Amino acid sequence: MGEGQNRAGIRCFVSHKCRTPEGKDHPHHEFIAHSLGTVFQGFGIQVINDPFRTGDDVRVRIETVEYDAFLFLSCEETWKSKACQHEMKVAKRRRVPIFVVRWSGEIPETHRKRIYVDWTDKSGTDMDQSLSELAEGIAVRGRLHRVIDAISKPDVSAKEQRELAEEVYEEEDLTAVAEFLNHLDKVRDRIFDAEARNWIAMAVAKTGHPRARGVLLRWLTKETHPRVQNSIREALGVRENPGEPTRNSG
Repeated sequence: MGEGQNRAGIRCFVSHKCRTPEGKDHPHHEFIAHSLGTVFQGFGIQVINDPFRTGDDVRVRIETVEYDAFLFLSCEETWKSKACQHEMKVAKRRRVPIFVVRWSGEIPETHRKRIYVDWTDKSGTDMDQSLSELAEGIAVRGRLHRVIDAISKPDVSAKEQRELAEEVYEEEDLTAVAEFLNHLDKVRDRIFDAEARNWIAMAVAKTGHPRARGVLLRWLTKETHPRVQNSIREALGVRENPGEPTRNSG
């Protein structure tokens, strides 16, 4: 995957209810088409909404449609919907960044730490601004997911790995990078280019996240390239000889 593809429109799958209990179009449709679609378009985000075609097996389609981020419209109907829950399950398995719009009711405890927009009270609030902030978060994390995923593709070249890894390092939103620590840890062993591994290690170190040290220590035990070993030790503030004092010691 080349750089142009990495920066192409981020694809965001929107999980929602299609019909009300009375069999009418759910208000989610209008929200997606107007409020959501208009704001997201300005951030280059492609909304994937009901990507089903005549003759599709819905469950199979959910498993195979491609996207970079997942947005769940949270209400009692979507939490009770088998289709919506299957869409959420697939998104979690793919490790794509997940976002929530609180449409009605309460958001389950397990999802309250996610970036979400509270749409239950639309009065007295600039909802376009809230949606813009949501779109910015989706754009950054959707692109990071695409880039990190591309690093470990079987047909990626060493040059492409370096460019992709450097892009992760250059991301200014360190919170977003830190959220991908588990994903980076998972793909690290498939990064065969030493320079790419070096960029990724420095990106992890730069986040300053408490878990970054443990990830780097584990990578150091696996690393065979001297330059990358030195970079990791530098980031950890340790010497090659454990008996030597560290840079920060008195």
